[in-house]
Amino acid sequence: MRTFSRYLTLVVGFGTAFAVAASGCTGIVGDLTFDRPEGAGGATSSGTTASGGATSSNGSSTSTSSAGTGGATSSASSTSSSSAGTGGGSTCPDPLCDPMATCSDTSGHAVCTCPKDLHDVHGDGTKCVDPCLPGSCSSHGACTHAMGVAVCACDAGWTGDACDKCVYFVDGAASGAQDGTSWTNAFTSLQSALNAAGAKATAAATTCDVWVKAGTYHVYATSAGDTIALRSSVGLYGGFAGTETQRGDAVPLANLTILSGEKMASGPKVSHVVTALDVSGAVIDGFTIQDGSANGATLGDGQGGGVLIASQQKATNATVSRCTVTANAGDGAGGIGMAPGSLPVAVSVVGCDVHDNTGGLFCNGMCTVTGTTFRANSAKLGGGIYAHDSILVATGDSFLDNVSAGDGGGILLEGSSLGTTLSQLVFSGNRVITGVGGGIHIKGGNNTTTITNSLFVGNVASGAGGGIADESAGLTCINCTITGNQGGGNGDGLVTLGMGATLINSIVWGNPGLIVPMALEVNKTMSTSHCDVRGGASGTTFDTDPLFVSMPRLFDRVAAPSGATTSVVVSFGALYAPGDMLEIGGDGVARKVTSVVTNTVTFMPALAVAATTATQVRDWGALSTPLPTLDAHLKMASMGIDYADPVTAPPVDLAGKTRGPMPDIGAYETP
Repeated sequence: MRTFSRYLTLVVGFGTAFAVAASGCTGIVGDLTFDRPEGAGGATSSGTTASGGATSSNGSSTSTSSAGTGGATSSASSTSSSSAGTGGGSTCPDPLCDPMATCSDTSGHAVCTCPKDLHDVHGDGTKCVDPCLPGSCSSHGACTHAMGVAVCACDAGWTGDACDKCVYFVDGAASGAQDGTSWTNAFTSLQSALNAAGAKATAAATTCDVWVKAGTYHVYATSAGDTIALRSSVGLYGGFAGTETQRGDAVPLANLTILSGEKMASGPKVSHVVTALDVSGAVIDGFTIQDGSANGATLGDGQGGGVLIASQQKATNATVSRCTVTANAGDGAGGIGMAPGSLPVAVSVVGCDVHDNTGGLFCNGMCTVTGTTFRANSAKLGGGIYAHDSILVATGDSFLDNVSAGDGGGILLEGSSLGTTLSQLVFSGNRVITGVGGGIHIKGGNNTTTITNSLFVGNVASGAGGGIADESAGLTCINCTITGNQGGGNGDGLVTLGMGATLINSIVWGNPGLIVPMALEVNKTMSTSHCDVRGGASGTTFDTDPLFVSMPRLFDRVAAPSGATTSVVVSFGALYAPGDMLEIGGDGVARKVTSVVTNTVTFMPALAVAATTATQVRDWGALSTPLPTLDAHLKMASMGIDYADPVTAPPVDLAGKTRGPMPDIGAYETP
């Protein structure tokens, strides 16, 4: 509702004209008094709020106008009055209303209302705008009104709020026109859709999508060289039920979309399920990628059975996001691999689950890895990630139960590098069969590496450095927790063989050696500040139990198969006792030790199958309650509470919790 100023001309005395605006004032001209509250519409000897009539008085006559009157009354000796809504005409039409607005008279006020299909710019009907302005839906859709909002009905093959994003559809069971323009007319071939999208992205769009309906798509057609070839500026998206109209409606975990390199249900396999060769801005998102086998005879030299990012003629970059990469083999890394040519290769791996491959990721270029889990991968070198002559930035990732025959159970960093940054990582249960660095091995004279807010727990190496083995130009660990790791001698938590390491605000405690239990947990070539290091107290570094909230008293491994389901052969038999509660293989089941003979530990209840060599064994001690969850936060009684250097401590901890002005040491900030 809007009330407008009205203007009235009064002729008083000698014919002098006064224009009085409705602004609330009182004035005296000769013997005429007019008193008008703000919003009054006419001049009178007594005018009430929103009055609209004008009265002229001569001599002693009195005139009044009430709210809403609209006419003028003149009297020489009598009194006149007009009531609301009478005597002077309507307030509509109102010149301030937009020509397309409707004007209505409400209690003497003009109310302007825009049509429902137009946009009311000011909310008062003074400016009504058609929301379907030129370009609202680009040239690929028709605009319609919907309660003052532009709604674009997109042409076939286009999507987005403005119909400015091209999209092709894939459904392996589609029976329509199969031109990819809708779910009904979807392509049945992924490669056909990618080729069409690539052509459109080049000719008519900045980027183009391919949406794939849930199901299993077998890549092998005629030979091991068959592959899903990504295209520049094209995103390949899985996880659709087949009815969606927005990319964000895809739910990969509910709508499994599987790309299998195996020919039908069984048979030969392709070398690379997915390839990104000489492309820029390629994306693959929301798929399960499995059953590739990079045998070394094709492009990539044995890398990337699941996904290969390669360069032959131009720089290449690709993103792999929200994908499960599993059951892929390779002479190198079977999961995701890189093969640079004369120009660089870059990959971003975001929110993926890379598990049970012959090697997780081979990085040979620029790798950015975020929010990804690498678990149960097994490789010749670098079980989770093998980075060679690379720049690696890893944030928020987990490395769980990966195995390397050589060095680097979780990560192997080897060769020249412009720098490596590792932050908010978890290394747990990784293993090196013959070599060093159960969690991570940093190998290369000019590598400089910073590890921040990270947890190393329960990793093992046959050689030194159960948690970390460093032989670089410089390693810095800030707010790290290194516990329960096993190495082949001194330095079971962390060993440095290069230029030395620096520990800041970190904990290295509770790492029993494979040769001498509870041996020195770091070697001597390092400096420490505001730390808790077993066997390394000096300056601001102390040596005492950090008092973790919930941590096994011992991490161990099955040393040899016993062949029985009620016993295991372990490495540290002398450290077990009857009544201890064991967790074997991370299954969460509490098993009570009944006897210990040398290194053979007997327990109940029985395992479903006998434990194999290298299976992790956690001894939680004598507990009367169910097994707790491993928790590396510090108890309030810990000396590490409020002990970190606030200048060097990162602003958040491993879990993303904001650290206080007096932060804790270690990976976690105690609530």
